[in-house]
Amino acid sequence: MSVLLLDFDGTLLDSESTHLQSWEEAYALHGRPFDRAAWVAGVGGHGHDPSGPLVGLGFDPDARRARERELVHALEVRAGVRELLALPGRFAVVSSSPRSWVVPHLERLGLLGALELVVTREDAPRPKPAPDLYLEALRRLGVDAAVAVEDSANGVTAAKAAGLPVVAVPGPVTAGQDLSLADLRVASLLEVDLPALCQGRLTLLPSA
Repeated sequence: MSVLLLDFDGTLLDSESTHLQSWEEAYALHGRPFDRAAWVAGVGGHGHDPSGPLVGLGFDPDARRARERELVHALEVRAGVRELLALPGRFAVVSSSPRSWVVPHLERLGLLGALELVVTREDAPRPKPAPDLYLEALRRLGVDAAVAVEDSANGVTAAKAAGLPVVAVPGPVTAGQDLSLADLRVASLLEVDLPALCQGRLTLLPSA
């Protein structure tokens, strides 16, 4: 049985789309153009703080965060996630987001109980695309091999730098990124033979 290390934002939940929408709405409210490309480039890693151009314009960061929470709470997990986590396997989440964001959502969605470990931004010196978070997860789990599931270029780069095979499952925000380092790219986990994935084999279903 292989260990599966799962990214959170964008991979288990399309929270990247709701985060992006909340910023685009804030910029539109204040009549400023939003640099979508710069924001998307930071997805899955260090992130990009877009608040600078809104300073002095009456921007309310609390209102922006409240809008994001409203949007993300309306989301269901991405296709195939519940099917995967219902299988016999070893699962952990490895995320560049803070624990205060990741764990409450995992609890709310009923996913936390399926996980052996949650590694977040606070647990390693550098976020993705550095391999530190993945290496820390391997250390804590006591293994030297695993399969990573990611949606972004930063996440795929981090996992490959840690020596892991990667399944890329991009969402709407990351579909245009260069994910060519991934060993397998799919639009949905439902295209993957999930029992085989739990055994460390990256295999498409016959119909995919």
